[in-house]
Amino acid sequence: MKIFTVLNQWLKIGWLRNIDVQFAQFIKLRSIAMGNICDEAVILAAALVSHQLSIGHICLNLKNVLNNPNKTLDFYPYVVNICPPSTLFNYLSLNKITHWKIRLKNSQLVTSIDNLNINDSIFLKNAITMILDGNRLYIRRLWHIEGIIAQNLIKFLIQHYNEVDHNILNYLLEIYESLQKYKTCKINLKIKNNYKLLKLLIQQKLIIISVNTIQGTKSLMTCFLVLIQEYVYAINIYNFKIIITTPPIGKYLKIIYEAINMFKKLTNHIIKYINIELSTLHSIMDKIIIDTLLSVDIIFIYEASMINLDIMQTILENIPKTARIILIIDKDQLYSFDTGAILNDIIYKNKIINYNVFFNLDKKIYCFNENSGIFALSNAINSGNTKKISDCWTHGYKDIAFFSLEPNILAYKIFIKHAVNGYLEYFKLIAQCSDPTKVIKAFSNFKILCAFNFGHLGVYKINKAIAFALYSEKLIINPHGWFPGRPVIVTRPNHKLGLYNGDIGIFMFDKKSNSLRVFFDTHIGIRSFTTKSLHYIETVFAMTIYKSQFSYFNSVLIVLQDNPIINRHLVYTGVTRAKHFCEIVASSKLVIEKAAKNCVYRESNVIGRLIRYLPPLIHSL
Repeated sequence: MKIFTVLNQWLKIGWLRNIDVQFAQFIKLRSIAMGNICDEAVILAAALVSHQLSIGHICLNLKNVLNNPNKTLDFYPYVVNICPPSTLFNYLSLNKITHWKIRLKNSQLVTSIDNLNINDSIFLKNAITMILDGNRLYIRRLWHIEGIIAQNLIKFLIQHYNEVDHNILNYLLEIYESLQKYKTCKINLKIKNNYKLLKLLIQQKLIIISVNTIQGTKSLMTCFLVLIQEYVYAINIYNFKIIITTPPIGKYLKIIYEAINMFKKLTNHIIKYINIELSTLHSIMDKIIIDTLLSVDIIFIYEASMINLDIMQTILENIPKTARIILIIDKDQLYSFDTGAILNDIIYKNKIINYNVFFNLDKKIYCFNENSGIFALSNAINSGNTKKISDCWTHGYKDIAFFSLEPNILAYKIFIKHAVNGYLEYFKLIAQCSDPTKVIKAFSNFKILCAFNFGHLGVYKINKAIAFALYSEKLIINPHGWFPGRPVIVTRPNHKLGLYNGDIGIFMFDKKSNSLRVFFDTHIGIRSFTTKSLHYIETVFAMTIYKSQFSYFNSVLIVLQDNPIINRHLVYTGVTRAKHFCEIVASSKLVIEKAAKNCVYRESNVIGRLIRYLPPLIHSL
């Protein structure tokens, strides 16, 4: 059995990428150039560590890959007559992790750093291509970046501002408690002593807050801006600079704009001491390239768990030592496609909680009732409890339902007709040439959410099938191209037009111009555009769960294929998009239960480095 024969087999069936095999080939040739015969165990490790990057991991966990190779490597589906990883491991005598580590350490291209500091300069040696840190194998560059991030996090964790005057804290406490009377500012941080909370918010240089809804995001931003304004007013600081970074997503920008406007209304009685700048991460990166160091006193980074390694490293390195970082995440949301999930690694393992940097926003701020089936089902899925999931269907909840989809054409047609019914009210308004605001609102009442773009239950096929079904019902004049009532979603931001990822528009009659235009509800209000000005758009009767993350709908129809890639985070995100009604379509309820057991994680060792080098805990609540 030749190693490259197997790797090329895995390449042909899509388990590996071409670059993974090429990296393994590079390791072999480089070893030969150094006068050595490259061990096949090292070649295999090279291909796998490269592969792990493609599925979001920073490194290859040798222990996990030996214990459960298919799950760790995400090698699906199983293919007959293809050598599985376990067989190759046995052939190479890699039955124990110690054997594999010894063979890696014997290679001149791999260096073990078990006993070295995170700032050790060994990575600069040109010969070293991979780093073995404990049971984790890294490509050298990523090991180095992970170390830089750990170092910078430690700096922010152990540094504090000077003690704050008790009179100022008491004043801020009064402000905070009065804000909780407003629905737009109620944040319910899970901490018993608000006085200590405010003290930490003022003194701590690094704060991580988990928020699980858009409304929670808006409330948090409004409340914090008011508190910061009152604080700088109390200590008489002018031109206090705040940067708020968000993803380039229309829904998110709209929420932050609303929060800033509410803040201005609540503080219009005093002079504005703070300067607020709303930006995207890419704009921040452009500033760093020009100015090197950001000019900022506090930087809010929303959806920080979605940030990849390189951007996180750059931001942490270029924030002034005097600045404060507030990272806003949703620890239960879908993972980013990019490599690494540094913050989720920290929070899930819950190792630095005693440094008082992590706060969880009270989960009462949901878009649905706590006694509802949606709440019960989402919690059951998020906990991975299959019995509770099963109980949800038999409890008699009226706001959740299951549609069993048999694998035949007739069942598929019934499903499409069932899906079309969700848009009937919307098309009545289109026929009446109603006001765009009403039409957009009606369209947001119902949405079909899919796990994937492709496949017979993917977004593209369902969108096409719904268009033909609507055409057969004479609700649209053409199933192709532009037709009145066609909903579209922006897939790439257009800064000139002020349109961002996820913005949804409706092609409909405009009474003012007496023509057909595409109307969008943007972060600055309802706007319309000609079809010629729109380039990166798709039809959106159905959309992926991934793209729906920052939206909520009165009713959702979630379509799940029986696929091992479907995981807990995906289904949980889909269910929690529903305000009043959620229906799941699948071949069996077991699809949901299997997904709930499939909890995705991203392999990294930032938390290990923090634990290794953090000084003793400073204080605790």
